[in-house]
Amino acid sequence: MDGLVMLTSIEKRMQELVDEVESLPKSDVNEVRKNKEKQRRLLLREKKLAMELHRQEERARRALERSNANRFKKVGRKLVYRSEPLKSRETAKVSTDRVTKTESQIFLEKE
Repeated sequence: MDGLVMLTSIEKRMQELVDEVESLPKSDVNEVRKNKEKQRRLLLREKKLAMELHRQEERARRALERSNANRFKKVGRKLVYRSEPLKSRETAKVSTDRVTKTESQIFLEKE
């Protein structure tokens, strides 16, 4: 079959079904739609619960693997972080002392 022929046959069948649905009483159509929607939501809820159960089982399995795994004990003392002393303050003090000394020397030399 040619693609165009297939599309026209599908289109024709869809139009027949739409006409048939429009000829049915509205209350029956609405009731069927509600039931289909309810089934769809129920199926979705069941899938969601199954996924949650699978996720919980996977978490429990990983926790069991961690608990059964060989534990290793840390040997030796813990290392403590030591910060390096600030060098910028020391250099600042030294530089200000030099400046004051030179100023005082200049003052004494003037007298």
